[in-house]
Amino acid sequence: MPPERRGEAFSTFFAILYVMLAVPAVGVGALVPLCGLSTAGTVFAVLVALPPSAVLAGRVRSLVRSRTAGRAGSS
Repeated sequence: MPPERRGEAFSTFFAILYVMLAVPAVGVGALVPLCGLSTAGTVFAVLVALPPSAVLAGRVRSLVRSRTAGRAGSS
């Protein structure tokens, strides 16, 4: 990256991070009047936990398949 473009790249990076932090806070804030703080917090926690859970499940499935394929090939 050319040195004269680094400031632009970093400011874009921080703007994206700021939006990524603001969207969940605004979303939870919008849910609170509809369903209460506890429910809004639970919904937020579940939504935050879904992507890493999906990645973990995919990784476990991949490991199981590779071990199963290794055992079938060694027979």
